[in-house]
Order: sequence, then structure tokens, then C-alpha cells
Amino acid sequence: MAKLNYSNHKNHQIQHLTFINKLEGIKQESKEMKDERLYLILKVEHELTDWLIQHYNYCDKQFEIFLEENSSLKVLGFTQ
Repeated sequence: MAKLNYSNHKNHQIQHLTFINKLEGIKQESKEMKDERLYLILKVEHELTDWLIQHYNYCDKQFEIFLEENSSLKVLGFTQ
């Protein structure tokens, strides 16, 4: 994204890092709450589903629009 001069690439990267940190927190929580497996499974499922839907529908869609608007990137194989 940075190589393509996508203006929102830092924010996009921060969102990925924030998500990874959230999963690391859940991983730590799972070590402390071994008796609460169902809760942890549901929490991971919720976090994954929510993040994937939100991230794709907003961030990835913005990047898709950026690629479509920059038709010169088609030559590089970044769009269909």
C-alpha cells in the first residue's frame, strides 16, 4: 500500500496491528480463564467476525476504490 502511495496505508496497518494486539489479549485471557472455554470461544468468534466484516466493508473497500481510481495500477496487476 505504501509503495502505491495509498494515503490511508498507515491507518490500515494500525488497524491490523490493533487487531493482532486484541487477539494477543484474548490469548493471555485464555491462560487465566482455563475453565471458561465457551466464553473464550464465543469471544474469539465475535471479535473475528466483527473485525473481518468491519475491516472489509470499510477499509478494504476504500483501498479497492483507490485501486479502481488509479487505473495506471492496472498495468501492475493490482486490479482486475
